[in-house]
Amino acid sequence: MSENIPEKDFSVVAWVEQLNDLGTSRWYEVVYHNGNEWCAYHGSDTFKNGENVIKWKYVGEVFNSNSVTATVTQKEFDTFFEKNILSQIDKSNTIYPEHNNFSHVKLCNYQWNALFEYDYSEGNYCFWYSHKKVLKVLQDQFSLEEEAVCILMRNTIQLFFKMDYSKLKNGSAFI
Repeated sequence: MSENIPEKDFSVVAWVEQLNDLGTSRWYEVVYHNGNEWCAYHGSDTFKNGENVIKWKYVGEVFNSNSVTATVTQKEFDTFFEKNILSQIDKSNTIYPEHNNFSHVKLCNYQWNALFEYDYSEGNYCFWYSHKKVLKVLQDQFSLEEEAVCILMRNTIQLFFKMDYSKLKNGSAFI
């Protein structure tokens, strides 16, 4: 494990390693340190089976679009998302594109602009969000590149939409 640790509760991109029966597995994941131990976000089993962080960088250092280092915690990201993006959804403008298929949902704002579209059906488990109304707003707020926003959105999708990101067909995409 890395000798140094990040500021408490700040999101980092970590190179995680696990020794298992098949050998050594390694992957990148957005995680945080709570001051005592490494922690994973919603829906992840990382750190429950002896995984270690080999190295890490703040999300903003990896994907910063400006020369100034931008750092944001997952909690700050989720709070902004809830107050400034989810609040735009007009529930009366919910669309079910396929008649009688309530597992496919399109959430729009009061102007009927689609913010999110998702499908819970087993064969087409997908999630999309607006490039202009969601991604660009988050990029501008936190001065992050698209890749960094997408990494943070993985946890946000699990928190607010209760969708297991690891099971999404092709991850998430833009509408």
